[in-house]
Amino acid sequence: MNSDGEFVTKWSTLGKGDGQFSGPGDIASDPSGEFIYVMDIDNNRVQKFDKNGEFIMEWGSLGIGDREAKLIFQNYEKHEELFTSLYIMGALYYYA
Repeated sequence: MNSDGEFVTKWSTLGKGDGQFSGPGDIASDPSGEFIYVMDIDNNRVQKFDKNGEFIMEWGSLGIGDREAKLIFQNYEKHEELFTSLYIMGALYYYA
């Protein structure tokens, strides 16, 4: 949606393949707006897309070894702001 609340575009389908989602949990863009990152909770990964929705790469898979993780998300409110916590391989990241 744009700043006026109008629908702009959509992409992807349900699944486990590149660019597909099974439980997208949150979305973010880099400061330039060139790249979009989607937390795909049920597939235990983060996927990266260009601004047109073209799949670029993914990282994460279920496990405890190298390049594996269990993504755990927790939304909470603090002073009327909604935050999402993302736990990856023992690290904690906050997104507002």
